[in-house]
This record gives sequence, structure tokens and C-alpha cells, in this order.
Amino acid sequence: MSLLVLEDLMKAFGGLQAVGGLSLNVHAGEIFAMIGPNGAGKSTTFNLISGLFAPDHGRIVFDGKDITGAKPHERAHSGIGRTFQLMQPFHDMSVLENVMVGELFGHVVPKTLEAARRDAESVCALTGIDHLADRDVTGLGVADLKRLEVARALATHPRLLLLDEVMAGLTPTEARQAVASIRRVRDSGVTVLLIDHVMGSVRDLADRVAVLNFGKKIAEGSFEEVAHDPGVIEAYLGEEADGEIKPGG
Repeated sequence: MSLLVLEDLMKAFGGLQAVGGLSLNVHAGEIFAMIGPNGAGKSTTFNLISGLFAPDHGRIVFDGKDITGAKPHERAHSGIGRTFQLMQPFHDMSVLENVMVGELFGHVVPKTLEAARRDAESVCALTGIDHLADRDVTGLGVADLKRLEVARALATHPRLLLLDEVMAGLTPTEARQAVASIRRVRDSGVTVLLIDHVMGSVRDLADRVAVLNFGKKIAEGSFEEVAHDPGVIEAYLGEEADGEIKPGG
């Protein structure tokens, strides 16, 4: 069953076509990855799905409902959560209080403070930051800030979680821990759509992969299928390249 359907999405900024006729189907319960070179249109696509940008053309259907014209908070309330590459937590709050913000304001039906705290503690445990719950955000390292970013998105209790380069800047050990955490999130019943440049993590996580280049989808399939696709290899490595995309990182 398709939880998210993108139909012929287009978005231009001036004369630049950032997304050009993109169609995707993300199935409920899977981890779906979008990869591609810098400037391929991946983050713009996330902004279209989450409602920060309006498409110039095409439709976005979530759980069978057309949400193309819905506002960002309406999409969040319908079950779409996301992270951002630029992490901006509330620095005057603790880790737990940051997560509680999502619990308190990310839902149509308001929660009591006690219920929000209890649910935020569960989200912190799921993402592996429960031992940091009482810590101030200031001074956290990159890996913990990224875990907090995921936790804040999960606090809205999404059915679809958009992860925007959560592996960037992590050590190999931290990336493996992040992979395990994302698997736990999926196993908890959340469908995951992710963008990443760390091919090893994409290989280990994704059930299916779509490759974008210049705003268009040039391949879709398993990681192994797209890694050996000549068009994908050319997009990443240039015309003279041969072989496959290597899952480094």
C-alpha cells in the first residue's frame, strides 16, 4: 500500500528547474532512500512534501488524501514529520524539554504536561538519548544533536518520517548506531523516507532507492540495482566512469 504518492512534481526557482516531473510511491512500512549528487533536488522535494514550498505542478497524496495545498502544520498533524540538515534546537531547554515541545504542539488533540513528559521519555529511549534527558542542549556533539533532531520529529508521532542527511558528519561507529536507531523507528511502525550521501548507510537501510539528478528520477530499485546502473554511475562519477557506486562511509 502506498502511504505517500508524488505525481509529476515540478518546482522552479527563477530559471532553475529544481524538481522536474518527479513521481514516487513510498509504501507503508518501508525505508525508502532518495540519493543523488548535490543539487539533484532532494531537499527541495522534502520541502515540497512537508509544505515549506508549494509545487508549480503535480500532486502530493498522503494516506489517500490530496495534501498538495495543505499548510505545513496541517501536514504535521496528518502524520508527516521531518528533520532538517541545519539543526536548531531550543538552547535554553534540556534535551527532554526539546522533545516535549513536539509532544505538546505537534498534535491536534492537546496533551497534559505529564503525558507529554512521559511520551517524550519514551521517544528519547527509542532514539538512544534517554541518558541525556536532563542535559542542556548547549555542548552536545554532532551525533547527539542529530539524535535529538530525530527525537523531536518523532515526538509528533508521525506515520511518515522524513530524514534529511542524518548521517552527515558522523563517524563510522556513530553512523552504525544511527542505522540501528532508524531500524528501530521503522520497526515501531513508522515509514521512513531518507536523503543521504553515506552510501554504506543507504545500502544497509533502504528497501528501495530512487536516484535523482537535475531534479529528475534517473533510476529506482534496490541499492544493488541502482549502484550498477550506468546512468547513476555517470551522474555520480562522470562520463568516463565504469563499474559501480561504492558504498563508502
